[in-house]
Amino acid sequence: MKIRAKQVIRAAVLALMSVVFAISPTIAAQKVEEFKLVNVSIPVGDFFVLPAEICGVVGPLEGEFLIYQVQITLWDNVHFVFQASSSVRLDDAAGNPVLRDLGTLREVSGTTSLPNSLGGNLVSHCTPNTATPGKLYEFRITFTLGEDGTLKQIHGELCDPSVYPFC
Repeated sequence: MKIRAKQVIRAAVLALMSVVFAISPTIAAQKVEEFKLVNVSIPVGDFFVLPAEICGVVGPLEGEFLIYQVQITLWDNVHFVFQASSSVRLDDAAGNPVLRDLGTLREVSGTTSLPNSLGGNLVSHCTPNTATPGKLYEFRITFTLGEDGTLKQIHGELCDPSVYPFC
């Protein structure tokens, strides 16, 4: 029953995200002068490609990418400012914590032309009960704006700085 409930919740979140970002003509037709997402939870495996092993723990791993608030604001009619408050939680199959955040607030500003991508990195660390306590991972989140200034895509990527030093 617990697995079925998780599948239903996961399907509902994905359906909501599809409506908001891909299908909804209302949002798709609006220029991004101030775009906001508040209190959205996305299953990590649905948004990021997870490696077979994280923090020395072999999957399956489950968790959530929590968006407390994401805001893209047109600033001075030329530049966009991206601000986000988010966190990530990743657990092993038994529910033991594997990966948690170090920090949550990101701000990246500046673009003089479209299309452009705005985003930030969420740095997370392996918990003490893993094989590699304290090891860092970065979750990269990118919001892509089209030539007309509308939100076209949200992309997530998990990066291991020890493997790829220029994450």
